[in-house]
Amino acid sequence: MGADMAAVDAADAPVERTITVIGFGRRLLASMLDAVIIFFFSMIVSTMAGVIGMVLGMYSEDVEAISSRFVVASGLLLSILYYILSWSKGGGQTVGNFTCLMRVVGTDGQPIGLGRAVLRYLGYYVSIVPLSIGFLWAAFDKRRQGWHDKIARTYVIESDDHFSPNDRVTFVPNDPGKGKIWVLAWLVLAIFWPSALVASLWALGPFIYKLVQALTGR
Repeated sequence: MGADMAAVDAADAPVERTITVIGFGRRLLASMLDAVIIFFFSMIVSTMAGVIGMVLGMYSEDVEAISSRFVVASGLLLSILYYILSWSKGGGQTVGNFTCLMRVVGTDGQPIGLGRAVLRYLGYYVSIVPLSIGFLWAAFDKRRQGWHDKIARTYVIESDDHFSPNDRVTFVPNDPGKGKIWVLAWLVLAIFWPSALVASLWALGPFIYKLVQALTGR
């Protein structure tokens, strides 16, 4: 009996772990891969949605507007489902994350559920609105969290790293000392090409950017 109790105590004892958190550069690469994938499938889905919109628009005088709304809505829905389902049901990995050997976990080291995945996706817009500063934040944050990570309480870590709430964890960035490079790149874009920072909306799906243009009249 005493031996069994000792074994249980040993199993519950905290473990010292070093976890690598992923910085801005690798995350940017993963986002670019995801954007390409979303764009490809959005073309297929939007073509189908456009046809449906035109058919329905035959009963209205504004055929083009109805078709455009279907296209935008289909692209937005595809983007939402892609990210939220990948994070909550796909082991915390989009295709871009999987390719770049990283995954999203909660700050307790556990997989994130549907609710937190939705919160993280909404946090993307919070990160984008102020000229993408929320994304850039991951370049110099000690635990490489963007604003969306802080909102949803998530980390982006190496795909083969694991930790539990009871572990004593030391977080180590994969890109120490490179934050200033990304900040400088952001400043250059902000001064000479601010539209490039706003265009980061395309990482969430090409039709989200069109939706923003439609709403703002630009």
